[in-house]
Order: sequence, then C-alpha cells, then structure tokens
Amino acid sequence: MSAFFCKQSSLLLAKIALNSRIAVTSDLGFQKFRFLELPINFFSHQRRLTSLSVDNIQEKHSFTVTYLINSCGLSLQNAILASKKVHFENSDRPNAVLLLLKEHGCDTAHISKMVRKYPKLLLADPESNLRPKLEFFQSVGLSGSDLRKFLTSTKLLACGLENRIVPLYDFLRNIVGYNVEPSTLLLKSCCWWIPGPVVRRHFVLNLQHLEKLGAPKGVIMSSLKLYTTVFFQRSDLFAEKTKKLIDFGLEPTKLIFVQGLAATTQMSESTWQHKIEIYKRWGWSDKDLNMAFIKTPVFIRYSEEKIMSVMDFLVNEIGICSSAVARVPFIFTFSLEKRIIPRSSVVRFLQMKGFVKKELHMHSYLKLSEEAFLDKYVTKYLEEVPKLLDLYQGKVNIRELGVRSEDMNWKTYL
Repeated sequence: MSAFFCKQSSLLLAKIALNSRIAVTSDLGFQKFRFLELPINFFSHQRRLTSLSVDNIQEKHSFTVTYLINSCGLSLQNAILASKKVHFENSDRPNAVLLLLKEHGCDTAHISKMVRKYPKLLLADPESNLRPKLEFFQSVGLSGSDLRKFLTSTKLLACGLENRIVPLYDFLRNIVGYNVEPSTLLLKSCCWWIPGPVVRRHFVLNLQHLEKLGAPKGVIMSSLKLYTTVFFQRSDLFAEKTKKLIDFGLEPTKLIFVQGLAATTQMSESTWQHKIEIYKRWGWSDKDLNMAFIKTPVFIRYSEEKIMSVMDFLVNEIGICSSAVARVPFIFTFSLEKRIIPRSSVVRFLQMKGFVKKELHMHSYLKLSEEAFLDKYVTKYLEEVPKLLDLYQGKVNIRELGVRSEDMNWKTYL
C-alpha cells in the first residue's frame, strides 16, 4: 500500500469536486465537505435542453413511450431511454410478450426491470423464442420467486437457447466433478457470453489451485454457487490475487477467502491503491485496512462517493473515531440513506429521552431485520412518541420532536 502523495491528494480532491459537486477543504482532507452552490441559470439551462430532447423523442416515438409507461411501468425518463432501442407502432407483439411473462408470475415491477435491461424483449416472438427458454429454466429447477428473481437479474432471455444458454448450463453443471446445485449456479453465473475452451481451462486450473491451497471441497462448492465468475479469470492473475490475500491474512480454508477474491476480481491495481488512499486520508493505518479487509473484504469495492458519505456521517455527524470504523467494516454494506441514518436518528432520539440505554452499540441495531428493528425501536414507543415513525421515515427531524441543540452531543459505540 503506497503513501498518499500531495499531488495525488490534490488531483483526488479536484476529481471529487468535479464528479460529486462537492467542495472539499484540503486542510482537513476528507474530514469536512460541503455541497457547491451552482448558479440557478445553470439548472434552468439543463432543464431547457432536456425538455427539448424529451419533446423530440416523445413526438417521434409517442406510441412506444406511452406503452412503456402505461403497460410496462417505466418512468418517463426510462421510457424515453428505452424507446431509443425499441420502436413499435402497435401493441400486438408487446402484449403477447407481457401475457407470457405474467403467465410465469411476473408483475409490473418485474416486467419494468426486464424491459429497462433489455427493451427489445418486447419484440421477441413469445412462442418460438421466449417460451422455450422459460420452460428450460423451469426444467432445471427455477420456478416461482426464484424464476422471477432470475429473469429480472439477467439478460439471458436475449441469448439463443441451443447455442448459448444450454451449453453454458451444461458446462457449469459438470465442472470437474463438482455436483453444484444447478439452478443456484445458473442464477449466479448468468452472463451474455459462453466461455470458450481457453476460459474453461482457466476455470479448471483455478479450481485446482484453490484445492492445492487447502480449500476443502465444501468451501469450493459454496464458492461455485456464490462467486462463479471469480473462477473465469486468467489462472496467472488468479494465483497472484490468492497470494495477495494470503499476505493480508485471509485463510484459503474459509469461504471469506473467496469473498476476498470476488471483491478484487474486477479491480485493477490502480483502483485498489486509489481506494486504499481514500481510507488512509480518513486516518486509517495499514493495520486498520488489513483488519477491515479480513473481516469484510467487500468494503474495498464501494464507490468513492459512498465511502466519503458513510465516513462523513459516522465521523463528523455522529462523532465516531475514524479508526474505530475499521473494526466494523460491515457497516459499508448498508445503505446510508435507507438504513444507517434513519435507524441512527431513531435510536439517538430514544437514547436522549432515556427510553434505551446510552451504551447501545451501533452494530446491534443496524444488523437487525427491518421487521425486528421496527418492533424493538419504533412500534414499541409509538404511544409515548406518536411521531417516532415519522422520524424513521424522514418526515420530521429530531429537533422537531423537541430535542434541544445542547442535548445533541452524545456518545455512540460501534
């Protein structure tokens, strides 16, 4: 891990300000940042250009756009984008496609996701093209909610059944004697392409390499189910990355080792160093980084924007020591807007009002399921605090519930 040079720091600050419209105070590094205020006429100019573009497209493809909105559940913006890739003058074929998808349990939400990913799906022949694929997926164990989840997460409906889908399935099902549960493997490894002989050879070599490192068969089978694409990389790169993970302290005998491989598979060395530098700018040491990676390897994959936002909230808003975050890196796996902030606001209020103990650790309520959190920290106190649900949903803030500014200082434990 390299040091964070001054020149790199300046470039990074400039990049963040440009991409995120954020002004970063260089004297504090990433400890403080504020949103830039752009001239009002900038936004009105953008809206004018967007409006002209929307009007032109809607006029040219008005029927398609209207259908995508009314029948497929797309927003106006997504419908306009989709209409650039698919165009039809009547609804006969699209209606037949939607009818077939609904026969297989898909509702408007599922259809909307599929059409956004692959708009030309609406022009596919439902009987000769789509039905055989859907029947094949069902024949290998995909049905009900599993099938719907699969269809909304893949573009395999765009691929040929006999020349692409079936060969891919057969290859994955019969990898070097591992009897991996087929539907899960297909679900996790769906892609546009069929691996050729060279890629298949690398796949087998990578499995053999993991075995040589001492990974038990159970770990390898779980890896194939959850992280299939990790094994499609070149065998020499695979070996390099396994060595790096071992140097970090990850043990090949555990599934988290393959999680580490998955976290770094699509990351170049320069990107890796860039992410390391961001965390170091927040004050993390090499020891902090190693500890975080060993616990939750995926923390290194998150975008620069998310790292910045989460760290800013925890360090500057909540007052947590930056290095303490390295002990609970799983926190980066949660949504800041949907989980961390709303749950912290509720618990913070309850602590200040004496409903729950102030020594409560943050991870104890962030890890709870949605239902469990509502039962334990919201519903339970609604009689005493009727607006607690509004606070959780972001409709009111703590001050609106009668909390004074001098009471806002508090100690949070991770």
